[in-house]
Amino acid sequence: MKSSRYATYVLPNSAILLHALVFIVIVLLLLYPPDAFVGAGFTFDSLAYAYLGSPEVNYLDFHCRRFVLTRAFTACLPYLLILSMYFTKEHAILFTPHPTRVIHYISLVSPFIAFGAVIYITYHTMTRFRNLLAMQKLKDYGYDSQQVFTTLSSEFLRIDAFRHSISNVSKIIITDSCLFYCSRFQFVVAKLPDVQFHVVQAEDTMNRLHHALGMNQYLTVAVSLPPDIKHLNFEFKIDNVSMRDLETKLGAGRIGFSQEVRLKMSMTDKFIQAFLDQAKKNPRFFSYVKEELDPCLGCSEKLSNVKLWRQCQSININLELEGETSNCTPCQCRPMWCVSCMARIFLAKQDQSRPASWLEGTCSCPTCRATFCIIDVALLSYFDEENATDNDDELRSEEE
Repeated sequence: MKSSRYATYVLPNSAILLHALVFIVIVLLLLYPPDAFVGAGFTFDSLAYAYLGSPEVNYLDFHCRRFVLTRAFTACLPYLLILSMYFTKEHAILFTPHPTRVIHYISLVSPFIAFGAVIYITYHTMTRFRNLLAMQKLKDYGYDSQQVFTTLSSEFLRIDAFRHSISNVSKIIITDSCLFYCSRFQFVVAKLPDVQFHVVQAEDTMNRLHHALGMNQYLTVAVSLPPDIKHLNFEFKIDNVSMRDLETKLGAGRIGFSQEVRLKMSMTDKFIQAFLDQAKKNPRFFSYVKEELDPCLGCSEKLSNVKLWRQCQSININLELEGETSNCTPCQCRPMWCVSCMARIFLAKQDQSRPASWLEGTCSCPTCRATFCIIDVALLSYFDEENATDNDDELRSEEE
């Protein structure tokens, strides 16, 4: 009779499959956490904080560590599965010198794979990740291996960098010089001039925040990387509002569009256009010296072209808000904003669930806090002169 000290229970296939299924679900929830897990802090990254550190301290170092740790963890999964079975089914035969089942062979091989994963992560950590493909690419670009972490990390964290979260584990960052993309099993850094962007698909989706905001357009952007890393080419989805920001960051003509794709105006774009149309109908402001105007405080790209000049007097602005009359007050500020930035400021103060009432609302001056409505937005007189010049140029180019 065999001693009870030895495992004598042969684990049935159904129990192995059930245990493996539960194990896989737990692993997937850790690696690709839903919003609830992220909110609770129960993610792979948070559990591995002791090794990963904080991305706010050294962004590039954090993602190098996350990349090698994720790959090492994945390689250890078969061994972790076997261990979980071994300790939950204490009388099951798993480790045996005479394997007869697939689970026995996995039990024999998986410890060696896990040991290789430990060597892999130790090697890359001790060599400061210099042999990772992304780091080798940066070396080809001429970055110093000692200074690259500090230099690029500070660049990625700059306030003017374009950031887009593709999912809870995937993100793309575009600075003035570099593209950075990370997913759970991919890590890319490339110089921006070497990267091509092309919109390949567009689809309309109802706004999930409020049906009154209408349809959102989501665009699929294909990113083509340099030839030596073209196997890492990827795609990501972005809404049409963020696409405008991406176009602004990359510059005109950097994003290609398939013939069947047309970028639709977002609700924000439509409001800005309606805001401008109304401003064009308002009286012009002439009491200024153009040479003394400063660039817009919002975008710094255009010259200030709008003045808050009370014109509504006692006009009933909020017709749908129980008949309240205007409570606008005079603004003494000099022109400091362009009309597009003023429209965005105005929109930010409106009830986002009631787009039909946006134009009828009021807002406070971003500088002196005086209350104004859209009737009080006066374009500077030079605005008409510049637009007339632009229209003439367009007509000449069409004739040619």
